[in-house]
Amino acid sequence: MRLLFFQIKIILILILISTPLLNVSAHGSGFSYEEVVDGFLVDIGYSLELPMAGKMVRFDFETYPETPTDESGSVFSDVWVSIKLDNELYFSGNINRPVFGPTAINLVLSESGVYEVSARFQKDGATVVANKFEYEVLPATDTTSPSNYYGYLGIALAGLLVGGFVSQTIGFFFSKKMNKK
Repeated sequence: MRLLFFQIKIILILILISTPLLNVSAHGSGFSYEEVVDGFLVDIGYSLELPMAGKMVRFDFETYPETPTDESGSVFSDVWVSIKLDNELYFSGNINRPVFGPTAINLVLSESGVYEVSARFQKDGATVVANKFEYEVLPATDTTSPSNYYGYLGIALAGLLVGGFVSQTIGFFFSKKMNKK
C-alpha cells in the first residue's frame, strides 16, 4: 500500500512539472487584443504571439460592458468572425457562445502575411459591438528544430504518466485479488 501512495505522489509531481508544456488556451498564454468600442471592452485572445505559417492558432472572443454591473450578464449569444489575408477571405463563420468555456476557434493559418481578424458580437441577431485588428503570421521555419517538439513531448509525457498510473493501479488491485485466493 505504501508503494502505491509513493507512485501516486511521483506521478502527481511529474504531472505538475509537465503541465506548462500542455498550455493550449489562448488567454492562458496572456496574448490578447483589447480595445474599448462603443462602451464595450472587446477582448480577442490568441495563443501565439509570433505565429508561423502552418502552425495552429487558437482565437477566443469575449466582450464585456466597459463598466460592468451585476445586471449586465451575458452581453452576446454568438460572434461572427471574419479573417482575411490581403483582402481575400480566409475564414468566415458564426461561433455560438458555449455554456461552458470560451467562445473560440482553432485555425491553421497556412500563409504568411498580415491577417485582418474581425469580430461582430451579436445577441439574438442584433449587433452588440464589432471590431477588428491585424495579426501578423511569419513565414514557416525549419520544422526539424527540437524546439518544435516541446508540445509533443508534453503530450507524450502526460500519456506515459497516465498509462503508468492506470497499469500500476490495475496491477495493484489484481495482485490483491490474487493474494486473497
